[in-house]
Parts: sequence; structure tokens; C-alpha cells
Amino acid sequence: CAVAAVVGVLSYPDDRSLVIVTSATPRRLAGEGGVRDVGVVVRTAFLPFKPNTPDQWQPPTERQASDGKEAAPAVIGAKLRAQLKEMLEAGDFFVAPGFGLTHTLARRCAGGRGGGWADADDRFVWNAAALSPLADAGDGAWLSPLVHGSVLTETIETRGVRLSVSLVARRSVEHAGTRFKTRGVNDDGGAANFVEIEQLVHVQTAHASACSSFVQVRGSAPLFWEQRGKSVNPKPRTTRSEELTLPTLRRHLDGLRARYGGLALLSLLEQRGDEAELAAALVRHIDLLRADDGGGGGPLDVPIVSFDFHAQCKASRNDGLRHLVRALEPTLGAHAFTSASPCDGGAAPVVRRKQGGVLRTNCLDCLNRTNMAQAALALHAATAQIADSGVIVDGTAASEAQSALRRLWGETGDALSLQYTGTANLSRGTGIAEGDAKKSLMEKGF
Repeated sequence: CAVAAVVGVLSYPDDRSLVIVTSATPRRLAGEGGVRDVGVVVRTAFLPFKPNTPDQWQPPTERQASDGKEAAPAVIGAKLRAQLKEMLEAGDFFVAPGFGLTHTLARRCAGGRGGGWADADDRFVWNAAALSPLADAGDGAWLSPLVHGSVLTETIETRGVRLSVSLVARRSVEHAGTRFKTRGVNDDGGAANFVEIEQLVHVQTAHASACSSFVQVRGSAPLFWEQRGKSVNPKPRTTRSEELTLPTLRRHLDGLRARYGGLALLSLLEQRGDEAELAAALVRHIDLLRADDGGGGGPLDVPIVSFDFHAQCKASRNDGLRHLVRALEPTLGAHAFTSASPCDGGAAPVVRRKQGGVLRTNCLDCLNRTNMAQAALALHAATAQIADSGVIVDGTAASEAQSALRRLWGETGDALSLQYTGTANLSRGTGIAEGDAKKSLMEKGF
């Protein structure tokens, strides 16, 4: 059969299987080499390591379930395979052999990262454990990492200029799980619902091209906390003392600084009401790390901006978001974005500018509020990304690019919400009123 990628070797109660991707649909993605295709997993197959009966590999039936203990391993194995198959074929997994999809533009250009499993960023490789037996057995250069998240692209062509905008959302495996089951951080410093989102802008003419990248990350408030109770949305409560939390928080923040350089935090939690305890605890723990009260290692100077999204945007969401962008302009200016050129003609990309840090945003679930805030900041950065290309882009194309990005951020938010909660509970778009768009997000310098 056709093999688009190898998921890896997985063990079940009745047998081991080699799981492969037999079909992947192309999805466009802007990058340093222009606009290229990555694969969306749409069909998989399970190849058993031993002979089997045809019924053994089908979803369990009522007859099989009632056969007693002897049939149990086959029934359980079939059920587990059916569940994994449904997850893999949901349209949220991506493969890109020969292309470093787990890496941002900056890491690919600076480190020469390829598309193989050995070069991948292990935070975003969902099949690492399944691939490891194959890699240990021989050359793993042909093994491709599976990335979970979203890849979306739109292209605008006008007056000899092709302007492509992409959003890549990479979900982390470090503290994976669904809402209410995974909150906060784990002992290794992995944050729940941690997502790296990269906004790529590729501008091309007949004689030149350039690509730029603006990266943001989101993740659950990096403390130990939970929501338990009989209500629909229980009050969040911290579950560990400061002494036990600070080393893990430091581990999480140190990891981000090591990967991205500079680091700043944006908390969108409510300052009053049910979220106030968690919001205050986050600020207090960051202050303790600044004062070097976090178990040694020296002071950890990580700025945090607290922005009560619901309070600030109560009167006008657009006005609130404009206020947020203005408040973060010094941070955005210091971190900037990555740009590389030339990107085509076989020439190696030259990094002209490198993003010097990353903004980590969280609300309670890192979904609706977080997506709107990150979208506003990204649209602000898009204006500078287009201008940095050196190509004159007319006002119509720039406005169309902003409109395209608003749609991409809305679709990305829906996809991430579906993956974390089981429902796409976001309004279409970024949550910013369409009628106010020309006065706010499309305005140059927003």
C-alpha cells in the first residue's frame, strides 16, 4: 500500500502494529522557500506483526463484547485501534517530510533544521515514542514527526505581487490532555494547552521575495491549579504551596527563555471574581522569582502584564484591544520578528532580522480571550512584516492581507478550542466586530 508517512510501532493487548499514513491531503504553507505543501493526515492503516483473522482488526461488535474473557484482548485492541484511527484522521495532524515543520522560520534558517525525526523539536512531535523503536533499529532519516494543531494559508495577488499569509499552530505534548483533566503545569514544567503560533508573511515579485515570521505562545497559567466541583465552570484553586510551585515555575520559564531568548508574560485573567485568586497567585509567584526567593538560581527577571480582558473590553472590545496593543508596544518592539531573504532560486535564506523574544499569553482556558489578544498583536505585527519585505504593497493588498489574517486567526482559534475542549466555542473571526474593522485592526499602526 501507499505510505505517506510512518506513525510508528504501537502495542495493543492482542498484538503490536506498524501504524502508517496511507493518504495525506496537501495544505499550503508559506515559508522561506516560498509557498509549499504540507500533508494533512486523512487515512491511516494498522499493519499487524503477526497473522490475524479479518474480524480481529475491525471495531468491536456486541457479539465480540459478549464472548467472555477469551475475546477480551482482541476486543480491547480493536477498540483502541479504532479510537486512535479516528483521532489521527480528524484533520488535525500534519506531516512534512524533508521540511522542519516543528521548527519556526528562525530555527530552520539559523540551525539548518531538516524535516527528519532526529532534528525535530521534541515538544511538538506527537509520535516520538512510537518512532523510537524504528530509529533505534537503523537510520531514522526517513521517519517524519507528526505535528498536531493547525496549518492555514491565504494568498493575495495584485499588480505583480503575490502576498501569502500563513498561521501555524503547534500543540505541545509536554502536558497534553483535555480541559478540566489537564490544568496548569506538571512536575517537569510542561504547561497544559501549550501552543506555539507562528504568523508567516511571504511577499514575492518576479525579481525578489522575502519571508517573515512572528511567533507567540500560549499556555495554561503555569502554576499547580485545578477546577473541581459540580458547577459548569468551577472556581479555579491552586493546589500546591509556593515553596513547591516555584521550582517548577522556574523550570518552565527557563525553558522558554532558552528556546526563545527574551520572555514576557501576559495574563488576561479577571482581577475580580472567581479568577482573582489564580491571577493574584501568578503575579505573586513571578515577583518571588524576581526577588530570588524561588529556590536559588538567581533572580529571574520576567516581566508580567496583567490585563483584565473582560473588564477592559466591557465597553468596547476594539478599544480594549487597542489599549492592550499600545501597552505592549515596547515589548513587541524589543522582540520584533524574524525576516529572511532571498527565499527562492535555490539560494540559502539570509536572516536579516531575528525575533529577540516571545510573549506568553494566558487566560483561564487559553482559548477565546487569548485568541483575540494574540490576533490583535499579530495584526499589528503584520503591518511591519509587510513593510519589512522591501516590496511596495498597495493599500488594497495590505487590507486584504489583514482580512485574511483575521479569518485565519478565527479558524485557528476554533480548531484549538475543538482539540482542547471538544467544541469550537469561538465566534467566527477573532471576536472583533466586523463593522469596526476598518477603524481598528486594519488601521496602519494599530
